[in-house]
Amino acid sequence: MTSNQEHNSDHLPELIYNETTIQAARTLLQLYTTMAYELCSTLASAYRIDSSNIPAASTTNSTSFEALFDYIYEQDLESDPIVFYKNEDWFIDLHGEHCLFQSQTGISIEVSIYNYEWIDAGFFSSFIHSLAKSQSSDYSPLAQILITAIPPANFQSILSLLEHMSTLGIVNQQTPVNFTLTDSPVFY
Repeated sequence: MTSNQEHNSDHLPELIYNETTIQAARTLLQLYTTMAYELCSTLASAYRIDSSNIPAASTTNSTSFEALFDYIYEQDLESDPIVFYKNEDWFIDLHGEHCLFQSQTGISIEVSIYNYEWIDAGFFSSFIHSLAKSQSSDYSPLAQILITAIPPANFQSILSLLEHMSTLGIVNQQTPVNFTLTDSPVFY
């Protein structure tokens, strides 16, 4: 699934989002952005990338890891790097403006190298499904709750949920399919 899929919410059945659904989505969105940052930071540490060799764009308080990935690309590695995160190996696939991280247990998270806080509706859908299938994540039950609440939790239903959350001020819509969390507490 890619973020280039056509946005067509008009063909979705009317979904009612209750407090449990909104809270589950917010918690999983927070997990997504936290893991995105930690995986990128772990990648930088794993390859002992000297921060003095990386332009300031990927230093603390920045949401961009573009310079980090450019630096890794320039190293012309013979194979994609593997990072150790949360007690398991994560395989990475650097491609275009995204990096796919996939754990040995099947959890996948796709990160924008320009802004790790951006949450693509299609990539978030894949993340939720991979998390729900995982035997090793404490968040699996929460992901299953969300999938059950907005079946089939595909690109379109996730996009609809995120658009609704945008009207509540929980996320900001950055592009037709990319969102970021706000700092606002949820009052539903």
